[in-house]
Amino acid sequence: TADLPVLNFDSPEFGGHLDNKEIESIPINNRRWSSLALTTPGVTNDATGFGLLSFRAISAVLNNVQIDGADDNQAFFSEERGRTRAGYSTSQAAVREFQVNTGVYSAEFGRAVGGVVNSVTKSGGNTLHGEVYFYNRNSSRSAFVPYTTNTTYNSTTNQYVTSPYKPKDNRNQYGFGVGGALIKDKLFWFYSFDAYRRNFPGTAKANNPGSFFVAPTLSAPGNGGTCNTATGAISTPSGGSAPSSTDNAACLLAARESAVGSATTYSTAASQYNTQLQALLGDLGSVPRFGNQLINTPKLDWQVNSKQHVSFLYHRLRWDSPGGVQTQATNNYAVDTFGTDFVKLDYGVAKLDSLFTNNLTNEVRYQYGRELNDEGLQPTSAYTQANLINSSGLAPEVALNTGIGFFLGMPYYSFRIAYPDERKWQIGDT
Repeated sequence: TADLPVLNFDSPEFGGHLDNKEIESIPINNRRWSSLALTTPGVTNDATGFGLLSFRAISAVLNNVQIDGADDNQAFFSEERGRTRAGYSTSQAAVREFQVNTGVYSAEFGRAVGGVVNSVTKSGGNTLHGEVYFYNRNSSRSAFVPYTTNTTYNSTTNQYVTSPYKPKDNRNQYGFGVGGALIKDKLFWFYSFDAYRRNFPGTAKANNPGSFFVAPTLSAPGNGGTCNTATGAISTPSGGSAPSSTDNAACLLAARESAVGSATTYSTAASQYNTQLQALLGDLGSVPRFGNQLINTPKLDWQVNSKQHVSFLYHRLRWDSPGGVQTQATNNYAVDTFGTDFVKLDYGVAKLDSLFTNNLTNEVRYQYGRELNDEGLQPTSAYTQANLINSSGLAPEVALNTGIGFFLGMPYYSFRIAYPDERKWQIGDT
């Protein structure tokens, strides 16, 4: 329908609702079901680019995400559990419907300032129902992105050449959801399994390859300049143009080597400098990166009598992403500094719904959950091994002229064994 959407600030009614048919039919990138909240007026993608949602231009860390009315937030980062590097925290096949509350909240939603997104999971029925699915997205059917470039060295012309290329990005998502009855009209079961496999190599590149990778003039400084190996300064003929930055660097290198008793000519230092630039090229280029996710969600529903209903849900997610801390297509990090990402999420939710009278209902819910986020180090590159590793087997993080260059070594997120290790329990009564 093409009704004009209206933002509601006068009552605690839900601002939007999507049922199972809409969830299955509306195409969304990556099958992250919470992205369907973007169909609600006043909801946009957060400007940081991490896939979070902003309600009415309010910070994306001030929302409240719920599963069957139970808390589905990570307190440490104030984001949906699993965070945004993982494909998604809940299988779309397990979600029956969800509501988006953008207005005035009732007391039970009090912790949010932005929006409240509550999903309701599927349950089994008297007859057997299910679905099986497979989705593929492949970069072979995609276009070139001009910002994704790679740099190579042409030894014939003594030049570094930067040109666009198309990195691989292949995604396979498959699974099923099925439910039925163990005891007709009394005890029902539902189970969903979801697998997400992504092969998306990153690209390590300098911030500005055209300025960082510039070969020095090998025989003598360009523009008729002369290198003073005592001071490291280049003098140029009257009216001549200034030497290039790499010529200056080569002259300074010659002076520093001379200062420690290793008499060096400009041409020798320029050749050494160029050799190091070529060695640094080995720290850039394609970075193996994968995203492997498995989600298992079994659920039991027991209709105790006509007025009482009990449900039990268990959710298990595992996300393992070698090279996956940095998720951008290109980044100013070396091939061994993208980092590894791991998420381990388990939680269980139990609910008792009671109908006391036609005007009085009650819901009691209990949840216990644990989420462990781990970030670690990739195998070190040949350049790191040769130049940066110390006696303890560790390397510093090096910021190499980051205005035009890049980072290398072991970054700060290489040693986060629990970022965080968060355990929570919750009791709620409505």
